[in-house]
Amino acid sequence: MEPLLYLVRANLAFVLLYGGYHLFLRKALRLAANRAWLLGVPVAAFLMPLVPLPATGAMPGIIDLEPFRVGAGQRAPGAATIGPLAWHTVQLVYLAGVFLALALLAVRYSRAWRNSRKVSGEALAFFGRIVLPAGLVGADQRALLVHEQVHVKLGHSYDVLFYEVLSAVSWWNPCW
Repeated sequence: MEPLLYLVRANLAFVLLYGGYHLFLRKALRLAANRAWLLGVPVAAFLMPLVPLPATGAMPGIIDLEPFRVGAGQRAPGAATIGPLAWHTVQLVYLAGVFLALALLAVRYSRAWRNSRKVSGEALAFFGRIVLPAGLVGADQRALLVHEQVHVKLGHSYDVLFYEVLSAVSWWNPCW
């Protein structure tokens, strides 16, 4: 259960950090700062659960009691427990979701790679390949080409792939 608990904590951190971006930074005009924040959020979210929290010491005026169990060894009639088999099933469902999400990602990217060789009605840049609409000429064509070259230069395809892989790992979190 420990790896699943780690993923829940990391995704909670992601929701909080991304929520901060959504509330305060998404309309900011500093695109480089926004990009840095958005690329740093998943890294920070997956590192935050690994940071040990400071130990809490006894506070003055508070009495520490030894832990004890009430009704140890007894269960209320009809009370449900989650056994090892249930956790094993949860882990298998999670891994199946990751596998399915990664398989769908591979299909989408192979289609995108094939489509990046064709001239279509829209401009795109995909892992260094730039496709421009056939009907463009002159200043429009140059402006669109410069725009797509910036996407290639900044590696936006890698940014998207980074988020896509992390969203496959966290397929159950709708915020990804």
